[in-house]
Amino acid sequence: MGQEVYDSYIKAKNAVERAKEWDDLPNGKKYQSDSMSISPAHCKAPMLMRAGQQSCGGNNYWESPKELNEAILEVIIMEQKTIIAKAILLLEETERGRLEATQNFVDELQEKIKKTQKDRTSCAPDSPAREGSGAVANSN
Repeated sequence: MGQEVYDSYIKAKNAVERAKEWDDLPNGKKYQSDSMSISPAHCKAPMLMRAGQQSCGGNNYWESPKELNEAILEVIIMEQKTIIAKAILLLEETERGRLEATQNFVDELQEKIKKTQKDRTSCAPDSPAREGSGAVANSN
């Protein structure tokens, strides 16, 4: 479980880094007069889906019309600064949540380690060390 929690955090962290790098492309290096703006001709319009039936045996899923999808893409491009900033905030929230989950896992492990160490010291009477335990017996 621990590796999955940590991997999930790393994946979220990398997603934030990639999103910020992509968003910052217009401020970076450019070849000749490239503006690094969003190219509507190369974007794919989002497709939305509503779920639910209007009648028994009717459609379960309702795809948004092509014209609406294209209009949504135009709105996204017009409002890109706000939308991208909000999307990055959402990615950062996910990253924080996964980091906290990783920290919780580490805290649980540390508690188990402390308990194991405490149990080991409370079970060790003032007697010579057990053979093979790595402890050295006092020969005085």
